[in-house]
Amino acid sequence: MFAQARHMNPPPTINGAPFTQAPILPESVLAVGRVQMAIAVVQVADDPNVIKKKEQKTSPVTMVMCALLLPAALLLLIQEDEAYGIGEVPEPPSLWGDPPTTCPQTARDLAFNVALEKKVHAEAKRERCPFHAPDCVGAVPAFEQSAVCFKAAGEDELAKEVTRSSVAMRERVNQLYRGHQMRLEHTITIGDLATAQKQVKVLLMMLDGKQGPYVTWLSNHDRKLALRVAAMK
Repeated sequence: MFAQARHMNPPPTINGAPFTQAPILPESVLAVGRVQMAIAVVQVADDPNVIKKKEQKTSPVTMVMCALLLPAALLLLIQEDEAYGIGEVPEPPSLWGDPPTTCPQTARDLAFNVALEKKVHAEAKRERCPFHAPDCVGAVPAFEQSAVCFKAAGEDELAKEVTRSSVAMRERVNQLYRGHQMRLEHTITIGDLATAQKQVKVLLMMLDGKQGPYVTWLSNHDRKLALRVAAMK
């Protein structure tokens, strides 16, 4: 029995390998998009209620029925996958929780050390932000924690300076976050799937560690876009 691909966007696969026409062997896994089908040859025993794996030559009737039904099933799955689009977009979550209000150290000298360490880390993340999305997100809570600890250490001027940095960084990263969301939706709508795939990956990195409908929606698009972009190469 052979499977023949009638559509290559996304490419169907047998055991993970794309194909145009290929034999289907027992225990094969046939996939079209996110839909997977396990292939197994079976026979009906004398007791019609018992089905077991075939241990002898397959009945010609079984082969003919499989050959007729499989193309129809593939066609249905492919037609369904062609309807790929932006879909309903869940509400994107916030990148951060509530800002910290206390310093993990209460002694002034220890609080100052924590504040200085967090400030150095935050500034380093801010420098790497244009090249690594998670650093953009991580800089904000680091600045915020630094400001709180400077205040606990009695360094009010330093606390105000770092607070200004945290506010500016928060606004900058939120703008980046919204921009990537808008570009993702636009590029999917116009069919620029390669760019859409990049936007999905950046958003997933920015939301690393978070869960919810929007993250699930992004992950689903990440898988589908990967197949489609690969089929275009």
